[in-house]
Amino acid sequence: IDAPSPLKAMIESGVGLVRWQTYADMTPELLDRLAQEAQNEIRNIAAAEGYVSAHVDVKVDHDAKPPVVTMTVTPGEPTRISDVDIDVKN
Repeated sequence: IDAPSPLKAMIESGVGLVRWQTYADMTPELLDRLAQEAQNEIRNIAAAEGYVSAHVDVKVDHDAKPPVVTMTVTPGEPTRISDVDIDVKN
């Protein structure tokens, strides 16, 4: 996982692909599906931390034995809310 430290820790604990990495019956198809799902999971984790424009790249090297998955996250600038105006009406 190539990501800034705060995001890396959240990715390690929140992405299904990481939790399934030691699954003994992993198939290439399951690995590809988990890698595809990881992209959305990582984008959601980054967005929750304010990085709504994060670039996520997940690659699977099936030629390596065992296969190697590389997850790269370039978060960009975080979105910050500087002012909030709330109007409550009955």
